[in-house]
Amino acid sequence: MSRMTLRIVDDYLPLAQCEEILATISAYRRAHEPPLIDRAAPGRSLRYRVIDGNTISRSICELEELYRRTGQLIGRWAGYELAPIAERVAGINVNITPPGGEYRWHYDRNEVTAIVYLNDVDGGATEIYANHRILLPPRLRSLQSRVDAVVGTRAVRALAGTKSVVMPRAGRLVVMQGDRCLHSVCPVEGTHDRINLCMAYDRAGGHTRPHQALDAYLYTEEAVGGRDPNYL
Repeated sequence: MSRMTLRIVDDYLPLAQCEEILATISAYRRAHEPPLIDRAAPGRSLRYRVIDGNTISRSICELEELYRRTGQLIGRWAGYELAPIAERVAGINVNITPPGGEYRWHYDRNEVTAIVYLNDVDGGATEIYANHRILLPPRLRSLQSRVDAVVGTRAVRALAGTKSVVMPRAGRLVVMQGDRCLHSVCPVEGTHDRINLCMAYDRAGGHTRPHQALDAYLYTEEAVGGRDPNYL
């Protein structure tokens, strides 16, 4: 397999391990409530809490072994070696989406993204259009935001895309080519937070360029103005 487009694996983590990780996250939250990222966007907005990779390395470091092991497994499936992305803050995150929270349509900065759901909730499905992006060569990268905007419209998705809908279920693993798969999280329903791990990888030897504006947008409560930082 030359590309990891989309793969879904149920029971990747046993329920007991999910519960252990959730207990660790709960203990951290009792002492340090993660920042609430709340940014309006057309269609779907960003509304979630996040424990970023730097914080995980200091306070929930046991998750880093799962990050490493999952990358090795995906690399065997894909047929090439993967490595954690260079930007530690974005490498592994805990995403906590409260009732009513959601996550905007986007592509990732990195080549391969893995999501592990830690609990079952109502709503909060991940919607994915696999291999949907027309990724331009570097010399045309200034036009990427315009192409993405057109290809990502509801009309084009309906006509040319194939949507997968993945419900959050404890232990379920979703692997996608993050920089090619258009994806989003539907609003969470009910009364419980949706909690998942998000892990980012590149091919070994590759390098995702530093993206400080995007890091501020995704992992802090700082005011961020101007253009969409995904394209800065």
